Order: sequence, then C-alpha cells, then structure tokens
Amino acid sequence: MLRSLVALCIASGLAMGAAPLGAQEAAPTHVVMRYFKCNPQGQAVALMQEGRPVIDEMVSEGKFIGYGILTHNWGDEWNVVDFFTVDGLDSFFASFAEMTERLDAASSDGQEEEDDGPSFGEICTEHKDNIYSVIGPPTGN
Repeated sequence: MLRSLVALCIASGLAMGAAPLGAQEAAPTHVVMRYFKCNPQGQAVALMQEGRPVIDEMVSEGKFIGYGILTHNWGDEWNVVDFFTVDGLDSFFASFAEMTERLDAASSDGQEEEDDGPSFGEICTEHKDNIYSVIGPPTGN
C-alpha cells in the first residue's frame, strides 16, 4: 500500500514538473523503481549523480519520460531509490539496456580506473526492483 502511494506521489510530482520531461511529453504508463540499502547514503547518491548526464540526455531524447533519485528521511532500510517513468515496458527494457551501455562507455572513456573510494556495490549492499502501473492521471496541481 505504502509503495503504491509513493508511486502515485512520484507520478503526481512528474506531472507538476518535479523531474525533467522528455521530448515526447507522454503520460507515463509505468514507474520503475530501484530500491537500495546504502551506507553511507550520501556517497551512494554522489555516485548515482555521476551517471546523471547520460540519463538526462536519454530523457531529452524521449527514451525515458523522467528520472529521479529519492532518499528517505524516515522509513525502512531501503534508503536510496531511483526511478524511471516510462511509456511502456518493452521500450523501457530496451532503453535501460542502452543506458547501461552508455554508462559503461562514459565510465571507461579509455582511461584506467582510479581508486577513489568504495564502489557503489560496496556502499549499496542490497537492491530490489519494483514496477508499478500508473492508473489514471494524477489529481491536483
């Protein structure tokens, strides 16, 4: 129930301009959420933000309708969430695969990796995914 409410709030926030909209401006049919258990939370978010230019570019290309990162102030142990709003799951899975390739290419750039701290997998030790269907348009402004 609570997760459904979160998905509705996210969809409502997107309708109000809380996240960048893609060129297609389509209403989302699904919200795909990836939950992580991270410690420290701030380092996890910083690492996620490093990939943000690639994802934002894909939003502007219309590959995703929107993207965002959430952290909670109160709740369970799943303390970092990122989410995609999409128009159809088939296109999401294709775009997600493309995103993974682009992020891999952007992170390698032909340079050797420097050891600049723990990896995302070391900070975020568990993850789970949820896909929600958006039922009707959100209400409110």
